Amino acid sequence: MQVEEIFDKKLHKLEVRINKLEDIMIDALRSNNIFAMDPELKEIWDNEEDDLWDNL
Repeated sequence: MQVEEIFDKKLHKLEVRINKLEDIMIDALRSNNIFAMDPELKEIWDNEEDDLWDNL
């Protein structure tokens, strides 16, 4: 495999990842919800045992 082919494949993978991240960011901005960016963040935030608001 030539260097150019390897570079093209790596570049394509990066472009796909960037497109996915852009879609996530657009969805988050449209929903005006910080949890739309990371669903796991919502689980952590909603965890009553580790309620961040109680610690403020």
